[in-house]
Amino acid sequence: MESTTESTASSSIIALKYGFIHGIVCFLYTVIVDLMGWSFEFQEFIGWVSLIGFFVLIFIFSILCLFEFRSSNGGYISYGESLGLTTLLGALFGLINGGFNYIYLKFINIEYLSKNIEIAKDRFKDQSISKSNLNQIEHLLIFINKPGFQFFLLLLFYFVITFLLGLIVSAIVKREKPIFD
Repeated sequence: MESTTESTASSSIIALKYGFIHGIVCFLYTVIVDLMGWSFEFQEFIGWVSLIGFFVLIFIFSILCLFEFRSSNGGYISYGESLGLTTLLGALFGLINGGFNYIYLKFINIEYLSKNIEIAKDRFKDQSISKSNLNQIEHLLIFINKPGFQFFLLLLFYFVITFLLGLIVSAIVKREKPIFD
């Protein structure tokens, strides 16, 4: 029973370490994309590259975290431990990245959201949408672009995506203890 408690504590510490590092890396990635001006270009190619980049970062940090946990536990990790650890990692990714994003949008780059809303409104105006629908879209854009709502979306996104990716990664990384050892 004691080894389970020690294992859980070390898994939490390992997940916290990699969650914090990943949150900082993704936040810096987001700031770089913003500073390069790519966030307002709305090019499909940049969107796909950014999405693939985030998936690769999630995959890499999940693998690193699971390998460190496995090596600290005698080279063994079960599928359930691995999936639980990646799920915890996803929650930490979302909390840390969402927290940094909230601070960035609320206090550092305040005009980002209003600029984003204006660009989106201009794009919708070009599509000849009626004025009443445009007003509804504008209210929705204002709600979606609030830093608090974006924090919630990042938390949910990372939790779900890391869990789903964890299903695959856990199957790859798992190494069960032999039964008769």
